[in-house]
Amino acid sequence: MKNRIGLLGLLMLLQSAWAQEPYEIQKIADGVYVFIAEDPTKDVVNGNSVLVIGDDGVLIFDSGTSLREARWMIKEIKKLTTKPVKFVVNSHWHWDHWIGNQVFVEAYPGCQIIAHSSTRSAMMYQYPRFVKQALATQDQVIATYKKEIETGKHDGGDSLTLSEKKRWARTYADLVRDSAETRQYKETLPTMTFDKKLTLYIGSREIQLVFLGNANTRGDAAMLLPAEKILITGDILVSPVPYAFGVSPRSWINVLKTIAAMDVKMIVPGHGMVQTDKSYVQNVIALFESSYEQVAAGRRKGLNAKDAVAKVDLEKFRKIFAGNDDAKNWAFTNYYVTPMLDRMYKELGGELGE
Repeated sequence: MKNRIGLLGLLMLLQSAWAQEPYEIQKIADGVYVFIAEDPTKDVVNGNSVLVIGDDGVLIFDSGTSLREARWMIKEIKKLTTKPVKFVVNSHWHWDHWIGNQVFVEAYPGCQIIAHSSTRSAMMYQYPRFVKQALATQDQVIATYKKEIETGKHDGGDSLTLSEKKRWARTYADLVRDSAETRQYKETLPTMTFDKKLTLYIGSREIQLVFLGNANTRGDAAMLLPAEKILITGDILVSPVPYAFGVSPRSWINVLKTIAAMDVKMIVPGHGMVQTDKSYVQNVIALFESSYEQVAAGRRKGLNAKDAVAKVDLEKFRKIFAGNDDAKNWAFTNYYVTPMLDRMYKELGGELGE
């Protein structure tokens, strides 16, 4: 009886998760709309997208993490304009920002897909390894989540906390929803690349694509709307907690300082809410610099990675970024602290890989 009740609750959670709209649409300027993806602290995330409507066509910055979400986005775009999508820009190679490419090409066969040259290379060589691993392990991962939800225990025997039960159920729902679709993905690569800067015009509207340096990846493209003073960053900036997987820490700090000095009045991050001032950017810079300085101090003392990381104290920043929110604290530890301090230690020793 206990397991039957657990399964019923699980099905209700699944229905709730599937019913939720994938984006909130926010107009931030004339002809500029942000598709704000749901909760950036969850396990299966989707990135923000930005729609720019010009005189004779449309640009979309980042195409979504799934075919389902890209189709939803296109349906909403058609409500906002009858103009065709001429350009799709991919901010970087992480799958939650470009899986929707194939849907946009199907809907708008003439559109050009644009990315940094390093991003296109990563899509060709790094992304296929991810897909292969995902397909090989997804059934086992789904089964593990299902078992732990039903039993209320980790594989090791410890009981799930209340926040873990909620998180596990949501992750399970997302994985089940997306598992069949994963096998439908068609690699749809950029058809145009740039290295430093590319200026586009959609009628009279000017759009600048810029590479500010290695940051979240080695090919992050940011987009500037100079007339509106709006900067769209991709995952160079993520709110409420930075993502730090596979990053270039020192260069990333410099990129953020460049952004902090730019004459913009609005910043759209790769995940999370639109920023209307520079305060969040400054907090991220302070977090990164404190982390780097503390890891460097440990390395100078000859500490190994484990001991150097253990000495780092980021509780002041944890309060700023996560407060008492369980999901934000989970993300701060697992999306920032664990991967970032490891990357910093390796970078300081000249051991940083992809």
